[in-house]
Parts: sequence; C-alpha cells; structure tokens
Amino acid sequence: MWASSGITGSPDREAPSTLRRMIAGAHPASLLAAVTLALLLVLAGCGASEGTFTAEQFVAEANARGAGLVLGPPLETDRAETTIYELSLEESDNGAAGGETHGGGSLTVLPDAEAGLAEYERCETSASLICFRAANVAVIFDGNIAPDEISRLKQALRAMASS
Repeated sequence: MWASSGITGSPDREAPSTLRRMIAGAHPASLLAAVTLALLLVLAGCGASEGTFTAEQFVAEANARGAGLVLGPPLETDRAETTIYELSLEESDNGAAGGETHGGGSLTVLPDAEAGLAEYERCETSASLICFRAANVAVIFDGNIAPDEISRLKQALRAMASS
C-alpha cells in the first residue's frame, strides 16, 4: 500500500530526509491533519466506484473491523437529503474505562460520495473537530477523544477502504 505513496529512497541514508525534517519540526495538530489527509486519500481511492451507506450499514461495517461506534437517534436538520445521527465511540476497554462511551460525535449520511467529500472538507476547516469520511458518510467528533480511540477508528476505516 505504501509503495504507491510516492515516497522513495533508502531509509538509512546519512543525511536526514526532507520528510524527517518536516516531521521533527511539525506541530502535533499538523501531524494529525497530515494523517487525516492520508486517511482521506486512502478512503477516496475508490473514486467513482464508491457506493453509498445507510447509517446502520456504515456502523455495522466499521464495527465489524473494530471501530466501536454506537449509533444514536437521528438529529433534527433542515438540510435536504441529509440525515444526521448522534454518534458515540466506545472507550477501549483497558480495564480502567469499564466500556463506557464517549459522546460528542455525529454521523452524517449524504446523498452521494461527492456530498460526503464536501461535508468532510467543511469539517476540516475547524481546528477542534476530528473528521472522517467514507463514501457518502461523514463522521465528526469533538477533539476530546483519547489517542487510542482515534487510532482504533482510523484502523477500522482503513480496513474498510482496503476491502
């Protein structure tokens, strides 16, 4: 998968690569944005062949890959052809959390992948939101999610993109 990323060269060169210098001096928010962009590109790789999901289909598929999403009730919206659901994320059960859920999220089902991408791009303009997209679905969480929970969600979405 990474071979097609356009990053080439020997990792054991003596001079630091441009990528290494960029990462070393990058702000954590910039790194998160870069990782999110990479995820978007992976998910967008399906291009025109992307299908569409219902909220239930998306959650079931993501959870089958370990996402731990909990779909809540639909929320009111005046946006035509758009349904927004309350969404929470089960905390990873490392013994301390007790399997509780983290709220503060939404799942937006849009008519097609183009609208999903537009919603994702709109979300990305906010510095405090964590945004994901798969086909016609945009997933948005507030920034108060533990790093291991974000990682778990990213892994599940990557797995969806590669299947």
